Amino acid sequence: MESVQEKLEYDILKYRNICSITLENYIYMKKRLEFKDNFSKFVLTYYSIFLIILGITGTYIKTFDKNLGEYVGILFSVVLLAYSLINSNAKYEVRIFNIEKSINTLKTLKRNEEISLENFKEEYDRVVNNTEMRSDRDFYKTIKSLYRKKGEGLLVFIYNLDVKEVNGDIKKHRADLNVSYHMLFNLFERFLILLITICPIILLIYISFYSNVTTKT
Repeated sequence: MESVQEKLEYDILKYRNICSITLENYIYMKKRLEFKDNFSKFVLTYYSIFLIILGITGTYIKTFDKNLGEYVGILFSVVLLAYSLINSNAKYEVRIFNIEKSINTLKTLKRNEEISLENFKEEYDRVVNNTEMRSDRDFYKTIKSLYRKKGEGLLVFIYNLDVKEVNGDIKKHRADLNVSYHMLFNLFERFLILLITICPIILLIYISFYSNVTTKT
């Protein structure tokens, strides 16, 4: 029969494992928000410069389609204003700061070997209740990272192969994931970033050199 001490040690280990997964979630959440914050700032600066260049290009390039340039300029100005308001309301810097605090608290909690199970659970629950929910993307990256830390390759993760190095809890979490969806979302996200980056360049070249030629023909 399992002794009280053995059960207590099992419960402590179980909660420490849960804490480790939550910590990984928060780390990936922080990375996601940092990327969104940096990319949003890049887009706002990049498209503001694009609008300035678009406004003055017609003065120097004779083939520039001023009507289309004006239309695109107004359209992008409205979109940029809406994007700026959405980005401002997202409050990325505040959220990143709060998650950073939660990460540091959980790291300290994990290092504390003397804390009782009750106090561990209480502190863990307090941190989780005061931190925003992770997204499915964060959880996907967390489980993928845990497989990698166990020394398993991508194929083991994708096909959820049965290996001894990966414990039952992680396998259960992996079974709950729609890996195909997340992989396709990754590709779509990268394509969208590429499109956002090259769109102003393509538009500027087309309006400057090809729009009038196409219209005349």
